[in-house]
Amino acid sequence: MARFKLISEKRLFILLLVLSLLPVWTVPYFLTADGPCHAYNARILYDILHGRANFYQQFYYLNTAPEPNWFSHALLVTLFHICGPVLADKLMVTAAIILFTTGFRKLLLAFSKENSFLSLWVFPFVWQTALLMGFYNYMFGISCSFFISAWFINNYKHLKAGHLFLLALAFSSLYFMHLFGCLVAFILCGLYILIDTGKVKVKVKHLVVLLLSALPCLLLILNYLLDNSGGAGTSNSSRLPTEELVSNLNNLSSLYGLTTLDIRLAMKMSSLLQVFIAIGLALFAFRKPNRRVFIPGFLFVLFTAAYFLLPEITFGGSFLRQRIEPLIYLSGLVIISFARIPNVIRIGSMCFSVFFSLAFSFNKISSYSEASLFVSEIREISTRIRDRSLVLPLNFEHYLRNASGELINKKTLLFGHVVEAMPHNKQLIFLENYEANTGYFPLIWKGEKNPFIHLAVNDGIEAEPPEVDILKYNSEVAPIRYILAWGKKKEAVEHPSYPALIQTVTDNYTLIYTSPVYKICLYELKKR
Repeated sequence: MARFKLISEKRLFILLLVLSLLPVWTVPYFLTADGPCHAYNARILYDILHGRANFYQQFYYLNTAPEPNWFSHALLVTLFHICGPVLADKLMVTAAIILFTTGFRKLLLAFSKENSFLSLWVFPFVWQTALLMGFYNYMFGISCSFFISAWFINNYKHLKAGHLFLLALAFSSLYFMHLFGCLVAFILCGLYILIDTGKVKVKVKHLVVLLLSALPCLLLILNYLLDNSGGAGTSNSSRLPTEELVSNLNNLSSLYGLTTLDIRLAMKMSSLLQVFIAIGLALFAFRKPNRRVFIPGFLFVLFTAAYFLLPEITFGGSFLRQRIEPLIYLSGLVIISFARIPNVIRIGSMCFSVFFSLAFSFNKISSYSEASLFVSEIREISTRIRDRSLVLPLNFEHYLRNASGELINKKTLLFGHVVEAMPHNKQLIFLENYEANTGYFPLIWKGEKNPFIHLAVNDGIEAEPPEVDILKYNSEVAPIRYILAWGKKKEAVEHPSYPALIQTVTDNYTLIYTSPVYKICLYELKKR
């Protein structure tokens, strides 16, 4: 009977995994906020590798420093050899979802195999802010840290020389995904050695082995910190009020997603999970103490402290709290995996986890269908743009409405870099390419061409409305041949800079096309 239940739970996990992928594969274009920008920059790298970079090299240069956040670009470049950017991006998201869910399950089972059903709760967390924003490197980093930690926990007492090499390679790969993944893996592996039973001499031996295997990664991290000590550290000391942080954590704001229903689901699920975790902790108190529970307990405390104490932007990474918030809840689930949970609570937990998994997944399909239509209009516009041109997107409405007036993306900035979803059959320079302005991605704007310096004014290109000096850039840097403009949010239209910007566009550019549904306007520079 126990074996039958285990198999059933495994099959349910696989079924939920497949259903979680439906929003990705049931729409022509799966849009994330930064995904098109990642694909666009990876395509430039692909062209550079194939000797087609003359046009791009006027504006970008390669970052030769070994920086984190490079993994997704390397994977995309590899995928471009076998498929186009649309399919490559879908494969990236698919891989991120599969690794995140199965990685958490592996980690949970490494600590306790008794309550594997708890792994079903990972599926609602698939639709966290990090995935919707297209933070692929972070998703891969945290997911692979789960896998590496689970493997280490199960095998660290029997490591051989070959294993050390593979472990060193795995830790080094984590560095090129995301530093946060390195931190989680180091803490999990190190704490497990310290907490696990055994003589002090043996523990010291295992810690030395862990340190040696992690040494290449630690040296890369040290080099990164030294090279960026003046700029890539904590760059924004702002914090939300404590009351707002507590409210966001209590309501699971990282799952607010795209629609009002997402918000309601997140709030209901957070309340249910809090009660469930509290019950699990109470049940755990009646069991013989297991020293290994201190490991997820320490992570729970660490993540909670980081959530409340760290600045919003740390080591160049934004949306810090939305990244940490799911990990607080997931570490709570690992803690209660040590409890003896009655069958009635098990069944109830499985039912609720399935419900929320399906609700979050199926609710995404309609939103992504609308977003996919917007992308299709952007791609249609690309047929009217000439090769080797500069393109400036002007986004006047970050949160778009569909033809019925309903918001497509209520909370997530889904359309911030949507123009870069254009087909890659032409070499184009998109002037809102934020990646090239960060300093830690593979491509960097050349100083004399950087639009974030020579085009942006006041709040800049990505503001609502955008604040740019088009005439200055045209005369002093390079002519912006095309402008794409969309959205008419009231606050943007009433902004003091709006009339002058629109006047500049109409005086110097000709409207050559307007898309049928979302009224995306394409302007071409007038001939003088």
